Amino acid sequence: MHMRAQVGFGLATLVLAFAGIAAVTPETSRLFDRYVDPQSGVVSYMLKPGLVADNQQSIYFTAKSMTDDGRFLVFWTSANEFKLVNGKKPSGRQATAIVDFEKDEIVKLDDLPASTPFIDVKTDQMWYVSQTPPRICRRDLKVDPRREITACAIPTNVLLSAGERVAYYCTHITLTKARDKAFLDLGIRVTPDVLKARGVSDPKTAGLDETCRFVEGTLDLKTGAWEEWCRAPFYCNHGQLNPQDDNLAMCAWEKCWRSKEAMRWREISEVYPRIWLFRKGRRPELIVPELRNGATHEAWDADGKGFYWCAGGVYHCELESRKQEVICPLRASHAAKSANNRYITFDDPVGTWYRGCSWRVGFWNRDTQQGVYIHSKRPSLCPQDDGWHHHPDPHPHFVCNDRYVVCTINNADGHMDLTITPVAQLVEKTKVAK
Repeated sequence: MHMRAQVGFGLATLVLAFAGIAAVTPETSRLFDRYVDPQSGVVSYMLKPGLVADNQQSIYFTAKSMTDDGRFLVFWTSANEFKLVNGKKPSGRQATAIVDFEKDEIVKLDDLPASTPFIDVKTDQMWYVSQTPPRICRRDLKVDPRREITACAIPTNVLLSAGERVAYYCTHITLTKARDKAFLDLGIRVTPDVLKARGVSDPKTAGLDETCRFVEGTLDLKTGAWEEWCRAPFYCNHGQLNPQDDNLAMCAWEKCWRSKEAMRWREISEVYPRIWLFRKGRRPELIVPELRNGATHEAWDADGKGFYWCAGGVYHCELESRKQEVICPLRASHAAKSANNRYITFDDPVGTWYRGCSWRVGFWNRDTQQGVYIHSKRPSLCPQDDGWHHHPDPHPHFVCNDRYVVCTINNADGHMDLTITPVAQLVEKTKVAK
C-alpha cells in the first residue's frame, strides 16, 4: 500500500512538472492545513498560522498574488496590533514573504516596502516602488527573490514644484504589456504657504482635495523618462492600466463618499463620481453607474474589453458599447473575475462594515447563475471602536490560471490567516442551474 502511494505521488509529480506547474501544491504542501467551511463544506488550504508572523494575509486583490506556474505565492505579514509585547503594542509594520512551492519553503523579504507590488505571473517577476531613494525596482523570484534590482529612478525634480512633496507615488503599481513602462497616480502634498498663494484662504478647513494635487502618467523603466497624462482635479488614486491598451487607465475618486468637493459634486449632479477613465492626451471621463448609483471597488476584465465594480452586487461595463449589466446579484464589496469571464469571487461584510468587521467570501457561477460561499461567516477581528490599521478585508481573487482563489480570513482572537481554495470544487458545487 505504501509502495503504491509513492508510485502514485511520483506520477502526479511528473505530470505537474511536464505541465509547467510546481510539483508541490497548496493541497500537498507541508506549509498548509486543510480547512473545511462548516456551513458550505467548501475545502480550502490555510497557510499554517504563525509560520512567519501573527498575521499572514493575501496582498491587495488588484495584484495577482500567485504566479501562473504555481511556484510562488506572495503574501503580507504583520504583528498582532492587539497583543502587548513587554507591555506595549507592536508597531504592526507590514512586511512581505513568499511561499516557494518548488522548495516548499518560505522566503522572508523584510526589506521590501509595505506597498502593493505588481506580480508578473508569466515571468515570475515582482515590481514595486521604493521611496528611499524614489525608484522602481524588481525582483526575479526564480533567480533570487532577496536581490533587489533597480530599474530606474523616479524624477521628483520634474514632478514637484516649490513647496511640494510626494504623499504617495501610486496606490498599486501596474505596467504596460511590454513591461517597459509603469503607470503612476501621484498624490502631491502642498504646503499651507503655497496654498495661500494659490487662493486657499484657510488651509486648516480645506478638504483633502484642495490640499493635494494629483498627477497621472507613465514612467519609462529603462530611461526614467516621465510622460504626464493629465492632472486630476480630485482625489485620484487606485490607478490601473488596461491589460491590453497601454494608453488607457482607470482611476478612482476614492474619497467621494466623504470629501467636501465630492459631496458638492454629488449634490449638484446626483452622480456617485468614483470611476474615471484616463486616456493619454485627453480629459478624464466619468463613468456614471446607471444601474445603481454607487461603487466601492473596480477592476479591468482580463481581456481589457470592459471593467466591473461593486455597488451592492457586481456590475459590468463594456468599453465599446458602454452597455452596463449586473454580473453577480449577490452583495459584494470587492470582487474579481476569472480570465474567461465565467466566474466571480467576492467578499461581503456581515453587518456593519469597519476595518476588522465580520466577513464572508463567495463564488458566483455565471453559467448557471448559482453561488456558494467559500467562507460562510468569519468572526470580527476586533471591536468596531478599535479598528485595524491594515487592510483586513478578504480581497479574494483568482490566481494560477484561475485554478485557485486566494483570500484573507479573520479570526476572533485578533489575527489574520490566508487561504487558497481550489476552483474546480466551486464549479462542481454550482454546476446545476435552478
